[in-house]
Amino acid sequence: MIVYAQTQWKEHALGADRWKIIHTLELPNRLFHHFRCNLNEDYDFIAEHAEEMYVDRNRVTRGMLVLCEGSEDGILVNSEGSSYARYSAYLPEARTLMMMDRHPSLAKFCEQMSKLVDEYAKKIAEKQKDGQFRLPWNEVDTLLAPEGFTMQLFTDMLAERPEIADIEETGLEIIFTVAQPYLRQDEPEQSAEQSM
Repeated sequence: MIVYAQTQWKEHALGADRWKIIHTLELPNRLFHHFRCNLNEDYDFIAEHAEEMYVDRNRVTRGMLVLCEGSEDGILVNSEGSSYARYSAYLPEARTLMMMDRHPSLAKFCEQMSKLVDEYAKKIAEKQKDGQFRLPWNEVDTLLAPEGFTMQLFTDMLAERPEIADIEETGLEIIFTVAQPYLRQDEPEQSAEQSM
């Protein structure tokens, strides 16, 4: 996973300011990149909301979020009444954060689905036989039905896991092929005569 973050050097502790996003704006790619590299220039889109941006008495920064068309990340801006980004902060995955904040039920769904996929990826790696794990459809139906999860999402998410090399669906089950680094070397079973 690659993320963008501002690194602090030899800081004693890290902290973050609380922001209340009072306005969101999406800029075309070219304009966003110009803005990102020239934060001290005056911009009409900041001037329009300048009076709404400040730090309130509870020390919450009221600002705007500037997004780039086709990108997940954004820039938080507090102009303190100016028409330029007097205070700014890079916000990775801003779109996803906004979506999860707007739709708590979606956030809960994603968290539950992620836990289920993590659990099954671990189970597949641990309980594989000859590099495969077979999951009967009736078990899948029992797993997914109460939460409203979909089979397609479940298998898509498992397919994205590094433990899984391939997924094959048959009429009776789903067959997961375990990726090479996660293959377990099973001890050969001893016959009753050999163990005596």
